[in-house]
Parts: sequence; structure tokens; C-alpha cells
Amino acid sequence: MQTKILKNKKQFCIFPTSPFHFDGTFHKPSHFPDKLDDWESGRYWQAIRIGKKLFGLKIENKGKTQKPKIKVSIFYNKGISNKEVCNIKREIIWRFDLDADLKEFNKLAKSDERFYPIFKKWLGMRNSGPENLYELLIIAVVLQNATVRRTVQMM
Repeated sequence: MQTKILKNKKQFCIFPTSPFHFDGTFHKPSHFPDKLDDWESGRYWQAIRIGKKLFGLKIENKGKTQKPKIKVSIFYNKGISNKEVCNIKREIIWRFDLDADLKEFNKLAKSDERFYPIFKKWLGMRNSGPENLYELLIIAVVLQNATVRRTVQMM
């Protein structure tokens, strides 16, 4: 694997729908591990390819559960167009479901006496993943043809 140094940086903010749980959305330890992303509380890094260009992303929590805000830093080598920035922003919103309407789910969760303490802890977490549709399809096809034992060995 070749290391690339991305020297330029551009930033923007995304305002996810509330409530929003940053760490629960961006850190999925049960997902298939790879070396394309990293996480620590309040920060998430990922390599992303848009078209033929490679970008580095740093996504940081800058808000609160009820007033969410995330700062995105895009790292790149050569120029980046406004269209590419918009495409990256749309891709992040899609991959991490940042525009999800959780009102109905939260209403139902509050009425569940048994599980509400768990739901409350993770209020605003999204069903999300860092992969794009193509990557998800490849993972599904490969894992469909592997035994559980082999899948565990690959981890």
C-alpha cells in the first residue's frame, strides 16, 4: 500500500437532525474492521474516494445532542472544486444518515419501559456505515461465500 500525504485542507460544517449521538453514529465496533478509518471520542477519520480522487476526512463533534454540529475537514493533494466539496458533503450525509427523522422512533422508544434506559443512552445514534454502496455490495458478496470461521479469521 502506498502512503499519500494530503497537504491541502478545506472545511465546512454539517448540522445533523436532532437528536444526534456523534460517537454512536461514527463508531461501529461491530462492523467489519479495515484500515480506512479511525475513531476516538468526538473525532473520526476516513479515507474516501470520490470519482478518481482520493481524499482524507476528519469529522469532529462540535455540537450537543439536541443542537448537533459537526465540522468536516477535507484533506487533498491537488485542487478541489465546489462540486467535489458538495459531493463529499452529500456522501457523508448519506453514509451516516445525518438527515434521519428519528421523531417517531424516539416516541416509540420512550413507551418501551424495558429498553428505554438503553435507548436513552444512545439517543440520536444513526444506522450508518462508512462504506459506499459499491463497497457494501462487495462485502456482502465476499462474506456470502465465506464460512463464519473464515470470516472471523479475516478479522
